[in-house]
Amino acid sequence: MSRKFSLVFCLMVIAALFIVACQPAAAPEKAAEEAPAEEASPKEKAFFGFVMHNFESEFSVEIKTGAEAACAEYPDSVTCEVTGPTKMDAPTAISMFESLLAKNPSGMALVPNPQDPWIPILNQYAEQAKIIMVANGDAPGTPRQAYFGADELAFGRAEAQAVIDAGITKGLVIIGSCYPPALPLQLRDQGARKVFAEYPDIVVETYDSTAEQTTNYAFWENTVTANPDIVAGIGLCTFEGPTFADLMPKLNEQGIDFVTVTADLIPETLDAVQNGFVDAAIGQHPFLQGYLPMYFMIEHVVNGAELPAGQVLLPAEIVTKENLSTVQERASDPAVALEWYKTFLAENLDSIKANVVPFTD
Repeated sequence: MSRKFSLVFCLMVIAALFIVACQPAAAPEKAAEEAPAEEASPKEKAFFGFVMHNFESEFSVEIKTGAEAACAEYPDSVTCEVTGPTKMDAPTAISMFESLLAKNPSGMALVPNPQDPWIPILNQYAEQAKIIMVANGDAPGTPRQAYFGADELAFGRAEAQAVIDAGITKGLVIIGSCYPPALPLQLRDQGARKVFAEYPDIVVETYDSTAEQTTNYAFWENTVTANPDIVAGIGLCTFEGPTFADLMPKLNEQGIDFVTVTADLIPETLDAVQNGFVDAAIGQHPFLQGYLPMYFMIEHVVNGAELPAGQVLLPAEIVTKENLSTVQERASDPAVALEWYKTFLAENLDSIKANVVPFTD
């Protein structure tokens, strides 16, 4: 009996094991549904500010155009604001600078003309500004990263050389400086005087010709009346081009004529070159003075590129009737100008980077 029971029991156990083995595997517990991934919030754009010294001339507007053109190349990465007072007004410009600092910029650029009021400001806000770039006028004694502008001594030499090239080797040469305290204008005056120093029969006098168009015209009108022996007039600023364009036809009718050289390639000046009322105009690429500070800051913040350290000096551009047409085409059409500068930078940017002059202050 016990053997029979044991046999039956064993058969039952084997059958039970077989049945269990043949059962389908239990479905794994459904994994808890993953919560949908949150969409990454868009990366905050870096902000850059640029404060101009004034907007009284086409020259200043072209600096602004250049700065905005650089920003427009990075629409997904940066926002920018270019501002400044209508007329030369350092306290107002400084107030605008401070307002832009409140927007937590990744870098700031500015035209610090005149220099003296800006020196304590730039030293005070260096950390808050993060990067400081200056254009059209250097700011020695401040923690600026780089300066972008003309080689001012060479610019002044080019203006004086244009007078010499026009055949003037003796007589009274009058230089008009629209804002004598500005360091760039002091350097231009020094450069011009170095050239004229080689001609002992040339007498040079420098006066404040004012930074406003109507008073600039009045200055030259009165100066010519007081100095009928003038043989050449040089403007260190942009205002003399329009002044000579209006004044010289009237003087010519009176039998008065002298060599005229001025700064900057604004439309009125180019027209005056074409009409023979300005003998030469010296350009300093204001577009690049706005474009390059923004470009280098943005490339550094967005792409980690190295910043230039020192003076980024731009070549002077001498315009006479001989090469006027090319410059006029560029000046009359912003699209042509933009393409011209793109080509210029493609050909010259590496050279510009390689020829940065270290600060000495």
